[in-house]
Amino acid sequence: MSAPTITAEKAIAMVGVLPTLHPRPNGTNLNKLERDLVDKLSTTPSFQSMDEGYGGMVEDVLIYALRCATPWVPRTDPGPHRTINPENNTAGQADELVQYNFRKGVYDSQENVKAAVIAALNLSVPDAYKKVGGAGVGVRMYRTMDDPKEIIKGLRRLYGRLSPNERAAMDTKWSAPWNTATPIEHYFKGLEEMYILATKYPPEFTMAQMVQRAKTAMETCGLFQTHLNEWNVFLTENQDWGNLKSHFGEAYENLLISGRGINIPGTIANVQELTDDEDDDMTQITEAMSSFQMAANTQAQSVTDGINAMRQEMATLRAEVQAGRQALANNAAAANQKPPVAQWMPAPAAPQMNWAPIAAPTPVAAFAAIPAPAPQSGPPGFPNFIAPPLAPQQQQQRRQGGRGRGRQGGAGRGRGPSRKALAFGQHPPNSNPGQQMTQAGGQNQQTVRQGVTTPYKYYNNWNMCMSCGWDVPAWHTSKTCPPACRKPNHQEGCDRANYAQFQSAGYTVSMRRAGKTLLPTNPGPQQA
Repeated sequence: MSAPTITAEKAIAMVGVLPTLHPRPNGTNLNKLERDLVDKLSTTPSFQSMDEGYGGMVEDVLIYALRCATPWVPRTDPGPHRTINPENNTAGQADELVQYNFRKGVYDSQENVKAAVIAALNLSVPDAYKKVGGAGVGVRMYRTMDDPKEIIKGLRRLYGRLSPNERAAMDTKWSAPWNTATPIEHYFKGLEEMYILATKYPPEFTMAQMVQRAKTAMETCGLFQTHLNEWNVFLTENQDWGNLKSHFGEAYENLLISGRGINIPGTIANVQELTDDEDDDMTQITEAMSSFQMAANTQAQSVTDGINAMRQEMATLRAEVQAGRQALANNAAAANQKPPVAQWMPAPAAPQMNWAPIAAPTPVAAFAAIPAPAPQSGPPGFPNFIAPPLAPQQQQQRRQGGRGRGRQGGAGRGRGPSRKALAFGQHPPNSNPGQQMTQAGGQNQQTVRQGVTTPYKYYNNWNMCMSCGWDVPAWHTSKTCPPACRKPNHQEGCDRANYAQFQSAGYTVSMRRAGKTLLPTNPGPQQA
């Protein structure tokens, strides 16, 4: 018969609710908690011991060795998959897979039981007494990586010292004779408990002392003289605790079966005979059954509440482990991710403009030789400061230009179109400088550009001009910039790619609207 596989649900049900250590741990409640936990874990066979189950997971090594000859050894994790051996054939690989699945099942069963024990200890131990190892600060919950045996051992070392009264009570119980009104197994168990306590709280008793104490109790009761004679002839190496319990336990069973203890006052057989009276009172039977049912319901509810609390605790622990794994994965992914590299979009090719050469101005000396015309009624040589009257068509054009500030395309105070009107017109100005002023003056320049500061360009292109800035029409570049808009030392070869070189060389590059880094979302035809 192989040991059954323990799932998480089975482990929770097996451990149940442990005795509490509130309000503070002490020797009494620590012994009670450990004894309860060992008894529960010993009920289910394990792959290490069919008799003691998982009791060795929490019980002291010396105490566990008294009941089981094989020491408890925690199983190690077999890993996420079986060992890969390329030299094996199909049958060999199948055998390795079977062995791996067995080791994995044994390890998983052990870890499920351990997680249930840790969750139960988190409920039983007050938070103020959960110590943090190393340089930690404060308290924390026990985790599945902790050893339950070490947790109990640490609590006993700090808070489980016996008081003088408890030590005296232990010595009294150790020296007490066997009460024959109780089963002999009860007496043997009491001696073993005192032996275990002495092992935990030295000075401890020896195995020879416990054997001699039990033999003295058998001699005092006067029931097993024949078996005492037989015991005295045993070899010294055979007079151990196991043989003593077996030998006198058999004598006690024979006493009960033969009925020889009925007439002996103070024995359990005599007590059973004197009190074995039939009771036909149905009322008492009903009341007793009702009491048993109420107690069972209360215990069942307590167990259910404890199981639910442990399930919540295990769910919290699983969530914390999963969150830690996710955080590690996110950190690893962030460390391997490279930052995005900005891609520069090349500017569209600017239209080729053939500007007519501008005639050099006539020297001032040439005008000095020309006499100023005289007015009709003025003396000869008197300069004529009065211009001839305008034609009707010219007067109409001048009224349309207005005396404004030139922002709506007007010529201002007779000075022609502004540099802004020339640089940001929808179409390039005429190549003839004489006609250039007239044509630019009648255009409605980008009034919609004057608004709230945004990262969006007005024009839907990546052109720039050394004199006019970084947001210009599609026809406008450093090369196609109107002569009237060019600043001193204007260079036609300046663009977005090499403007820094010109700045380093000492040239002044206009940075107007250089912060506009996004093209317009819905550009109109005037934003080309």
